[in-house]
Amino acid sequence: MVNPGVGRGLAFWSAVAAPTIMQAIARPKGGTLPRRDPLDEDDQPRALWERAIGWGIVAVATWLVFCVLDSNHTWTIHPNHFRFGDLFLNTTTNGGDMGAHVWWPKFLADHWFSWNPFKMRLSGWAPDWYAGFPVGQYYFPLPALMVWVLDTVPFVPYNVAFKLVTVTGPLLLPAGASSFARGVRAPWPAPPAFALAALGMLMETRDQWQIYGGNIASTLAGEFSFTIGLALALFGLGALAYTLDTGRRRWLPAVLIAGAVMSHIVVALFIGIAALLLWLTRRPFRTWRLAAWIGGVAIAIPAVWLVPLLGNSAYTQSMRYTKLVPKGTFTTWSWLPLPGPVRSAANDFVRALGTYLDPVLHKHLKQPLWLPWWIWLLAAVAIVAAGWYRRRSTLVLLVLALVMGVLFVQWPADFAVWNTRFLPFWLLTWGFLAAIGATEICRWVAQLVRWSYVWIRDGDLQDARARAWAEIATADDDSALDPAVRKSAAWALAERRFDVDPVGWQPPAQLSPEHTKRRAKFIGSIALAAVVGIAGIVALNRAWDARTGGAPTIAISGWAAWNYSGYESPSKPAEQQYFDLIAKMDEVARTNGNGRALWEPSSGEPDAINSYGTSLALELLPYFTNGRIGSMEGIYFESSATTSYHFLTVAECSEHPSNPVRGLKYGNPSDDFDLCVRHLQMLGVRYLMLWTPQAEAKAAQSRDLTLVRTIPGPIPGTQLKGWKVYQVANSDLVVGMHQEPVVATAHGGNYSKCWGTPYPDSTTPEPHLPAWECTVAPWWTDRSELDTAFAQTGPPEWKRVDGRDLGNVQPKFIDPVEVTGIHRSVKDISFHVSEVGKPVVVKESYFPNWHVSGAKGPYRLAPNLMVVVPTSNDVTLSYGLSKYDWLGRGLTFLGLIGLLLLGLWAGAQRFGAGTPRPAEGEDGHDDGESSGEGDGNGGDGNDERADPERPPDPKRWEPAPALP
Repeated sequence: MVNPGVGRGLAFWSAVAAPTIMQAIARPKGGTLPRRDPLDEDDQPRALWERAIGWGIVAVATWLVFCVLDSNHTWTIHPNHFRFGDLFLNTTTNGGDMGAHVWWPKFLADHWFSWNPFKMRLSGWAPDWYAGFPVGQYYFPLPALMVWVLDTVPFVPYNVAFKLVTVTGPLLLPAGASSFARGVRAPWPAPPAFALAALGMLMETRDQWQIYGGNIASTLAGEFSFTIGLALALFGLGALAYTLDTGRRRWLPAVLIAGAVMSHIVVALFIGIAALLLWLTRRPFRTWRLAAWIGGVAIAIPAVWLVPLLGNSAYTQSMRYTKLVPKGTFTTWSWLPLPGPVRSAANDFVRALGTYLDPVLHKHLKQPLWLPWWIWLLAAVAIVAAGWYRRRSTLVLLVLALVMGVLFVQWPADFAVWNTRFLPFWLLTWGFLAAIGATEICRWVAQLVRWSYVWIRDGDLQDARARAWAEIATADDDSALDPAVRKSAAWALAERRFDVDPVGWQPPAQLSPEHTKRRAKFIGSIALAAVVGIAGIVALNRAWDARTGGAPTIAISGWAAWNYSGYESPSKPAEQQYFDLIAKMDEVARTNGNGRALWEPSSGEPDAINSYGTSLALELLPYFTNGRIGSMEGIYFESSATTSYHFLTVAECSEHPSNPVRGLKYGNPSDDFDLCVRHLQMLGVRYLMLWTPQAEAKAAQSRDLTLVRTIPGPIPGTQLKGWKVYQVANSDLVVGMHQEPVVATAHGGNYSKCWGTPYPDSTTPEPHLPAWECTVAPWWTDRSELDTAFAQTGPPEWKRVDGRDLGNVQPKFIDPVEVTGIHRSVKDISFHVSEVGKPVVVKESYFPNWHVSGAKGPYRLAPNLMVVVPTSNDVTLSYGLSKYDWLGRGLTFLGLIGLLLLGLWAGAQRFGAGTPRPAEGEDGHDDGESSGEGDGNGGDGNDERADPERPPDPKRWEPAPALP
């Protein structure tokens, strides 16, 4: 005989495929699907006080996150001691990458965002970084829009608006996790348990976990868009599950998912996989219409940003981050008949689990797919319980977690997305599984308490029956009792049969089965609430203790105070020096002219520039000088195809370069300072800012560099004693060319093929360079080829050559035209030429949105500039819209119409899965049904097993057999 638990477990593990197959078989001729009982989830409404406990845990978790992020606040009723905290100070956020992110929403709001429908754009051109780049095109627009909207509120300064938006993701994540648990109908008290799991994710402070995303440390490092997207994703997925079940609120998941996609593209991958699993476990043959409409609208709404992002991806910069690869020794057994890719994935996956399965691995990989033992234990409880109770929520999370793990180990290197981006999803999903495991244990404890109470009261009831039978058995002889009744009473006492009431006897009211059942439910509910409260207090306390860190973890509370106190805070070691440097550079621009600046970085330890507030502090030169001084370096490396050539140039004139783009051959100032100066001229860099004596000595020997300002400002404890600012000769923005460019055919390949030398790091995969970069980067560093200007395309009369033969090309030399009247703004560049028909180089980054009037072009000129051939003396380049922009706008318009239609869709509820839901805001429990605290089956009322606490059917008393 098969164990019923095993049978239910097998049914659970086929929960994705079986519903689909069985519905297809059972579909009647008319096409109407048969009604199926829902899988065993928690459908019962909770009492108000129970919901209040859940809300309280979510509220406290959110408050703890706020206290970490705004650690210097003091909220008291005493007015002299009340302080809002750093989040509400009108100071410029600094710290990590966030110290440069402040530029982005402000620039977009000033130049491209507007209530004017003819000007409103989510992206536009910015000349401030990388010789110009499309701001907002390759980064996520929703957080910038949120800052802009909040900034329009009276009495909310921009700096405060920016800070509040950056903390939105962490503050919303516990509530988003709770909403997700309610949406997927995870058993109570999963919603507060999920909120605690999200809090644990946020408080994750392991060393090096400040860049992958999803926790407070990553948010403070600048990954706030990721956390906002993750919070919106959880709200959206919960809303999607509700809509698929009921057919109601169809517009809500579409809006939330669209917002998550516009917050971070990697989160969109997570949403897509999770949404697919939710649909497959909710009668897919019936709910596909809802799923298709919601998915289509959710993708169409962000198309205005998404389509140009994908369409112009060739003009992004891949950083080619080194894939985090497990280095353990586990190998799948050879006798298993697994295909090669599956075997490889299994090997990497097990190796990535790390610490507990392979002790050697932990020494090689600091960030494996690591989870503490208690997470594994609670997740195992959840999985076993799910097999018994057939919980779809657990199935979805388990499959989702495994997919995230496989994506991490199998995601290809050099791809647009770094494989470590999947680690936050892995950690969060296993945290949710552990939360379900803790939920099951809490419910079992409550069930045990409830069962104990019923058992005790049942004993009391039997004692009362025994006394009733005894009274009958010992009644006086002259009583009117039937002798047979007295004999039966004697038998009942002799055989101790007290499970049947004497005829006409009623138990005391406090011992009636109905009263016992009600009290048992109440006591079980109290027990569950007590267990949840105690567990919640312990979890909240542990999370709070994590905020201060300790080697090798990260002190996120101190980091938040550093970030949000701002550049202007007296606590910064070099606050005065920083703003004095900014003021002096503004004076340089007013005296010697506006222009771009390349500044010498201070990578390594000690990072001197970090004393200003962040090592990226000088990226805000255009922010604080109102665009008069641009910074060649910016935060959005991937946003500009000029990035590689900027960092190659920085390495040639800096003692402490960061060299972040993998797959390039970087120079050094000892050998290549002259090449640096030449590159500065080609990139149109007007000013070179140096602080190391070695670089300054090299600059003093260059005839093309003129010292225009010495800015003192020593930073104690570092070698930075001040800055010397040099003006670069022949670095005008628009220049007539002295040769006609050739059009070169580009070829891509691995590092060794592009550079002609073996890849120096044998411990990591050899990077692959795209065709344009593979051809341009070696040319950029080769003095013998640098004289040959070449373009990606050009007029028919320009010579066509192979990119491999640039060293043998004889260019056509011409007399350059004279360029005057150069004028540039954010969206256009205009100038006057003395002669038409000859090429003119515009030292602004190339992008397909640039259009020209009065000339042919613009054509992409190596490294990533523009060349035009004037057809009139007055030429204007304007940054407009491309075909991808128009396509994206059209799809977004259709998406908004689809959103309206979703809201107006009459009769859509008939396409829901038909799963019953608890009434919104309903207090108490259904009459005669378990609240789910202790019945162990989620209380859906559809389980055909007998309720062990349900009173037996009334039995008529029957006389005992006569004595022989």
